[in-house]
Parts: sequence; structure tokens; C-alpha cells
Amino acid sequence: MAPTTNLTNVASELGYGGTIGYVDATTNEIGARDFVWRDLRDKCGVDAAYFRGAVPLVAFFEAQSASDVGAAHRRLWNFGRVPVLIATTPDEVIAMSCVTAPRSSNDAINPILRSARQGQSVQTILHEFTRFNVENGKVAASHPEQFNRRQRVDYRLLENLKRLRSRLLKHDLTNSDVERLLGRSIFIRYMEDRGILSTDHLNELGPFESFVETLRAGPDAVAALFKALSEHFNGDVFTSSGAQVDLIPAALDDLGHFFAGTDLESGQQVLWPYDFAVIPPELISSIYEQLLVETQRKDAAYYTPRHVVDLVLDELVPWSGGDDHPSILDPACGSGIFLAE
Repeated sequence: MAPTTNLTNVASELGYGGTIGYVDATTNEIGARDFVWRDLRDKCGVDAAYFRGAVPLVAFFEAQSASDVGAAHRRLWNFGRVPVLIATTPDEVIAMSCVTAPRSSNDAINPILRSARQGQSVQTILHEFTRFNVENGKVAASHPEQFNRRQRVDYRLLENLKRLRSRLLKHDLTNSDVERLLGRSIFIRYMEDRGILSTDHLNELGPFESFVETLRAGPDAVAALFKALSEHFNGDVFTSSGAQVDLIPAALDDLGHFFAGTDLESGQQVLWPYDFAVIPPELISSIYEQLLVETQRKDAAYYTPRHVVDLVLDELVPWSGGDDHPSILDPACGSGIFLAE
């Protein structure tokens, strides 16, 4: 869907519309930005985006209400690649930091940076969000707390994962038990959010409609789900032979809190659980790298960060957009990030 006149006007007033980096549904030639734009459009639901080269700097979203804006912000925060969101509603234009985590009732850092009500001058009130000021870094410099990397999804998720791993080890689980339990659990949540395991599928496999509900039901329910999944999926993720996990109730409680979005350091319940349908694949790679921390050096299990992948692909595999698509061989694919990108 192409952005409406209101959003188009706002993008133009702030200097984005009509520039070479501005992409929306009417853009024909996207080039190297295509895969990022498709993710922004299909996973995050944005209407337009502004790129500096192949890097997305601003997402644009037309909303019907403030709650729609909040939902878009949550998706973009989980996506973790666009620092700024400019959203319109029938009543206002809102500029937000997508580096800042969605706000809970106890979070003092507000992701909303500026808003212009209907009838107010967007150019005046949102001047610091013009293309020039975003590109030269003035926005980030003016709002250091809201653009602090400690707020990003990768930092928060991995920090929470470290705390979760420490908690699980205190429940007399071995390192191998923790790796298997976390690996299986993250895989299930990933399949849930991606729609591979729907509510109907989970109802066929057991009496609970979500993995978090299953965790809260206790060890027997979790063991039954693992057994049912081992019969439906190839591979050895859920097989019990040689990989039986001791399902301790307190450990399952900690897992349930983690997947429900609770900050494990403060214990504060939040309203935005992690969305694995949007979280980029290389962050999943980082999660598994955290699980292998004890044997990482011995096994040489190091995952390639996305910025290195982007650099290699941009330099060696220029994307023409025609029918002459390159073939890629990645024998040691690990998490498959080269293939995914």
C-alpha cells in the first residue's frame, strides 16, 4: 500500500520525500536495499523508509491511533535496524527512537521524542528530525539516553539471556542441560512467532495454546510437548535419546518469565515480550553463541555479525536486480546468515 497524502506530505516537509534514498510501495528501483525494505514492509508493516546507501535510517508509518504507533514501534525495536520512526495519526505526527525499548510502567526513558499536533508546524516542531539532522547524527547527539545502545533489542535480549543462563545453572542443571533446554525453548518460540506453530497446532500437540502456558503448567506438560514435537520434526533438537533434560519447576518458571518479557534483573513485568517473528536471524545466532560460551574456544563456534556479512556481499556480490542472480556456496554455514542475507 502506498503512503497516503498526509504521510507523504510529512516526509516531504522533513526533506525525505522524492530523494534517492526514499523508498515506498511506488518505488521501482530499490537495488541493494531490497531485502531490508521487504523486511520493513512485510515484518514491521511500515509504509516507507529512508536509506542512506543500503542502511535504513528512518521508518515512516501511517497509523489510525496511538496504539497502532506503539505496535509499530515494538516491531521496529525488535527488528533492531532502524533508529528513527516517524508516524502519523489523524491527530498528530510523532517522532520516536527505535533504539529505545518499548516503555513499561516503570521505565523512565520514553521513546517518544517529539510530537506535533494537528495544525502545528511539522517543520518547526520536528525540525531536528529533518533528513539533514538525522544523517549528520544531531538527533542521536541531542537524545543520548534514547539512542544508547544498551536500550537496543540485541543488548537487552542477550543481557537477559546471560542472567537466565546463570539462574538455570543455580537449579543444579548442567551446562549441557541448560544449552538443550534453552535451545529447544528458543526454537519453539521462534516457530510460534513465525506462525509455524500456530495455536491450532499447539492444541493438537497438547492442551495449551502457547509455550509460555505450557511452561507455567510444569514439567509433565513441557516433557509431553517436547515428545510430541520430536515426533513431528526431523533432526535431534527434541529427541530424548541421549539428551534428556531434567525439567525442574523453578527453572521452567524462570524460562516463562524470560519469554513473557520480564526484565530478569529488575523483576519488572513489561507489556512487550520479544517478537521472534521480527528479531533478525543474526541475533538468533548470537543467542546460540551465548549458549556455547563454555566450549566456544575449543569448538571455534563464532558467528559472523551482520555488518561483516553486508560488507562482504556488497563488495563481492553486487545485486543488479535482473535475472542474473549469483549462486552462493557457504560450506560452514553455521546459522546460515550469509544464505539468509
